Amino acid sequence: MRVGPLDAEQQGTIADLFGAVRLPGEYATVSLTDLDAVLNDVIGCAAYEVVEQLVGPIGDRAAERRSAAAERNRLWAWLSGHNVVRASPALETWVASTRRNGLIERSLVGLGMASSSVRRSPCERRGPADLPREDPAAIA
Repeated sequence: MRVGPLDAEQQGTIADLFGAVRLPGEYATVSLTDLDAVLNDVIGCAAYEVVEQLVGPIGDRAAERRSAAAERNRLWAWLSGHNVVRASPALETWVASTRRNGLIERSLVGLGMASSSVRRSPCERRGPADLPREDPAAIA
């Protein structure tokens, strides 16, 4: 990975950490394998563990994306196989077209809704108390 811009003190620290004779310059390229080896020798932890201790747990974004995709696929399979949809060719066409064009997912992303909330409408998710109410005085 490339790190920088580095000031003189940071350059010295990187050179010391890796036992380099020369300073790396304003930008340094650091191999994660080399960093892991040095950190394991010096403090007994890999870079991953150091980062987790400094900033907290590191999520597995690839696994999260796979899980979200699997959840979306289960939802689409449920919708496509629903008796009402299967009984209407027009609905089957609409479901296939909507899935193919990504309309639902893009809409949810635009609204800031997680894919795990796809199964509920915004009203169900927030609850009836959060829906806008008409002012009775304004109606009169």
